[in-house]
Amino acid sequence: VESMQGLKPRPANVALLRIDSSQAVPSPVLGRCRGRGPYPREEFLELPESVYRTAAPIVSKSEFVPANLAEHLMRNKKDSAIAVKYRRGDEITNMEGVIHTFVTPIARILVTGDYKYYGGHRMLSIGDFEAREVLLSASIQPDFEKSGAVVIELVMP
Repeated sequence: VESMQGLKPRPANVALLRIDSSQAVPSPVLGRCRGRGPYPREEFLELPESVYRTAAPIVSKSEFVPANLAEHLMRNKKDSAIAVKYRRGDEITNMEGVIHTFVTPIARILVTGDYKYYGGHRMLSIGDFEAREVLLSASIQPDFEKSGAVVIELVMP
């Protein structure tokens, strides 16, 4: 293993995240669908903050990304950009979206199932009202949904 000398030290105001994902923890939601729904994610989103609230993410960014642009990207991005990356009137332009590749939020979250591929993608419930604490790295990756070059797709409105 290479030395980690080139890494910057952790800022004093950033808590060290210690998580044991091998153990189940109590969850405020069932962790599986009740018949045809709701899904666990929907139940989490409906919980009042007094029941469950995750801590703010740690935002890692490349040095050339100004702090105010990183904040703009984190606060104003879409929840999802599948198929349509930009529409006239969106708060983040395509070029700002390209910069988001260099801004990565890391958060402590609960997952209510373990991933398994068995003839298709599946989530296996950990247990009723049980979850695992995990670190989520929400890195933005360029995708190739269309046959054109990714740079062209990101630049053209």
